[in-house]
Amino acid sequence: MEDSAHERDLVVGWLLHSVLKLHGTTDFSSRRYFSSWYFLFFGENGILKNVKDNTIQSKLRNERIDHVFFVSCLSGQVKVFRALYTFEPRTPDELYFEEGDIIYITDMSDTNWWKGTSKGRTGLIPSNYVAEQAESIDNPLHEAAKRGNLSWLRECLDNRVGVNGLDKAGSTALYWACHGGHKDIVEMLFTQPNIELNQQNKLGDTALHAAAWKGYADIVQLLLAKGARTDLRNNEKKLALDMATNAACASLLKKKQGTDAVRTLSNAEDYLDDEDSD
Repeated sequence: MEDSAHERDLVVGWLLHSVLKLHGTTDFSSRRYFSSWYFLFFGENGILKNVKDNTIQSKLRNERIDHVFFVSCLSGQVKVFRALYTFEPRTPDELYFEEGDIIYITDMSDTNWWKGTSKGRTGLIPSNYVAEQAESIDNPLHEAAKRGNLSWLRECLDNRVGVNGLDKAGSTALYWACHGGHKDIVEMLFTQPNIELNQQNKLGDTALHAAAWKGYADIVQLLLAKGARTDLRNNEKKLALDMATNAACASLLKKKQGTDAVRTLSNAEDYLDDEDSD
């Protein structure tokens, strides 16, 4: 029993670490995090309450739940799949979908039946069907942005796929929309109130770096009007201006930097005037 309890503590620690990391922190100093998530896993109605002799990893595996998927859903992230076969519902609560349909999984609190949406319809899907007969789509919003697929992008947003999610390169969907010159995609992403304009990827590049480098002056203009920063340098210490490949992009960036410099100087002078008046 001691070994089982020890293993339980180790695995719940791993789960907590994974969930908190997805929330942007790995700070365990607050007992509030530990107690709330531990109760979710092992409380009176906890997901893993009845796990005793078997390891928790085995429990997840036996239930055909991928641990990354498990953590993603617990943290409120939507997981996206493409159906490999048609699913015929047996009850009105179940979701009908056909081969090739995109399925958005939004709730897997029940290990046997998950809640999903496809083509505007919402219903229940057997969890083992998703695990065995559906293809996971990683970073669907990024894929839509890369391809310039506006209808798919809109569908992802309607189904609450995170707008600021990062792919393996550390890039956002906005970065790829700017990189590909897809103005309509950029404009659609700008309708999201929490859109992050200045996220730097693993190379240190922002969406503005990408647009300037690819020479899309219209997108550079959109980003600047939205408030994108011009003072961020990538890993090679280059500003977006340094990356500009045509005169139109360079001109827009120089003008913006000049305006920002004047504003900064004006603010400094106002501050000094206030100090003198004191």
